[in-house]
Formats: sequence, structure tokens, C-alpha cells
Amino acid sequence: MGNSVIFAPAGNSGVVNAHMEVVRDRLGKGKREGPFSGNGAVAQIADHVRSRLGSSGHGVLGTAMRTIWPQDVIPERFSTSRLEIPFILSDAPAEIPESAEAVASAPTVAFRNGKGRPADIAALTMLTVAVLRRLDMECHFAVYNSSTGPFEDMITDLGARFVASAVPIVIAPNGTEPLMGSVIPNPFEFPLGSKPRSFEVLDADALLSLIKLRNAFGRATKLMGEMADGAPEADRTPEAIRIGHMLHEGRTLWTTKQALESTTGSCGTDEQSVRLAVEDSIVHGMTCPTGRTTLAIALMLHDAETLRRLHGLIELAPDGIGAMRFVDALPDTRDFHPLKEYLRLSVIMNEHLHPECKP
Repeated sequence: MGNSVIFAPAGNSGVVNAHMEVVRDRLGKGKREGPFSGNGAVAQIADHVRSRLGSSGHGVLGTAMRTIWPQDVIPERFSTSRLEIPFILSDAPAEIPESAEAVASAPTVAFRNGKGRPADIAALTMLTVAVLRRLDMECHFAVYNSSTGPFEDMITDLGARFVASAVPIVIAPNGTEPLMGSVIPNPFEFPLGSKPRSFEVLDADALLSLIKLRNAFGRATKLMGEMADGAPEADRTPEAIRIGHMLHEGRTLWTTKQALESTTGSCGTDEQSVRLAVEDSIVHGMTCPTGRTTLAIALMLHDAETLRRLHGLIELAPDGIGAMRFVDALPDTRDFHPLKEYLRLSVIMNEHLHPECKP
């Protein structure tokens, strides 16, 4: 069952420490489990960070971040990582791995004069938390709403948004001065109370829920793109079933009801949970008949004449565009065939959501 705590630091260390106590009471101090698990590659990175602590000039959080920070976004002469194979953002896989161990041991690519290990910022934040916990440092994976903060262009350029407009960060209680670790604009650690915005701290199930929902949405949009681009005919039913299972797992690991409870118990803010934002931006577009049809039209049809013909069919649709009667009414021509076939697959996806599940 997913859980989270939403709070606003309010620039007061006493308030921040009180919020950290709420986080500790509701989420614990952070276990090495689920997405934060890893004994092989994660343990090796933790040992590397430990070996640098006396010479890095930074604390545990700062040293870990500078070790894991992607090296292709800073000039080579300013390299901060001493890993034999550093992490890089370029060529990052579309899907986020479901564990830090998978991030730390992902396949390598050519980089500069050697190799690099691709990963996006959400995956590297998850890995940072796993490494810190292996070093016995209390810390948590958290997100903040980037639409209310600075560095908007940089966040966009780096692809730093995790889901919706949420940017991932590390939060560490760190005794009397809780810290926030962020890779935007650089791998810096700040006193948490210095940042006047709301944060949501996620437990392992909440994070895994968001990863599964994002990955399910990514697979669905990839499927739409391939079909719209004229990919050869194939049996895509197994992939539709897999997407449906991922969507179901993500919805049930952390339900909207549980997320609403997080909002109810928030500290000093009325910010809504990122899970509710994802329900609107991802889940609705994949499970609501009208929503998934509207999304498919937007992503798959671009020709002006085809759209004109489609609007004529929509005007004649008696039950709305989400009904199967509308799908059946679509001409089985080259311009409409990919859309028609995808909408049939989207029905299969939703048949693999348990009907009794009402997040």
C-alpha cells in the first residue's frame, strides 16, 4: 500500500524538523526494499562513495550526488564522478527500471573515451536514495511541482520531470538541518527550509506505483506511434495485455483513496498529491473510453483531410466517441485503420484491469 507525506517547509527549521517527524512516523526511516533494493552494483557504488568521503569536501549526500550525477551534462574538465563507468542522460531508456539495482547495472554505451551508463533523473534519484540508505543515512525519495519553481528551461532540457510536472529530489533529515538534494541546476544540497515550495515524500510502494503508471503510458504511446507510422502488421495483443497489467498494478499499489488520505494529513499546504495528478494526466487517458479515444486521435491523426473526415463522423456518433459503435463506424481505410486497430487494443488493455478495482 502506497503512502506519502506532503509538506511545505515554510522557511523555519523548527517547522521543518516537525514535518520530518511526521515523515518518520508515517513512512519510517527508509528501508532497502522494493525500488530501493540492491546488493550488487548498488553496494559497489555505496562502497565507492564511502571511500571518497574523506577527500570529496562534501558530506554523504553531496558526495553521493556528485558521484551519481550524469556526467554528459557538464564539461569533462569539471567531472565530479570517479566511477569507472559514469552515468549519463543521453540514450536513457524510455522506461524507468523498477529497482535501483537495475539502474546501477543497466547496459552501457560508448561515452567520451570509454563507456557510460544511461539513466534518466528519476532513476538516478532512486539510485541515490538506495546508495544513501546502504550507507545508513536516513533519506527519502520526494517530488516537487516544477510549474511553481525556477529553472523551468533546464528542467525541460534535461527531461527531469518524472510524472506530470513533478521533479524528483532526495530529502535527508540530517540531524538538526534537514537537506534537499537536487540535480537541478547542479548536484547541490540545500537546507530544506530554504526552499519555499511544497514537497511530497514517497514510500517504496508509492514510487513503484508511479513508475508502473508512467511505463504503462509510455508503452501505450509508443504503440500508438508505431502503428500511426505504418509499422508492419503484427499480433499486438500480448503487448496490450502487458500494458493493462502494468496499469492495474500501478493503480492498486497506490490508490487515489490512499493519496487523498496523504493530502488530508499534509503539513502546512493544500497541494494535491502527485498520484491525483497522474490519475488525471495518465490513468484517465487510458481507462476512460472517451479519454483514450481522444488521446489516440491527438497522437495518431495529423493529416488535415483525415481529421476533417473524422470530425464529420464524430458529429454523427450517437453514443459519443468512446463507444464501440463509433469505433465500428470508422472506415477500414489506410488513414483510419491504425486508429481503429489501436482502439480495439485499448479495449483489451482495459479488460485486463480487475473490474472490482476502484482506486
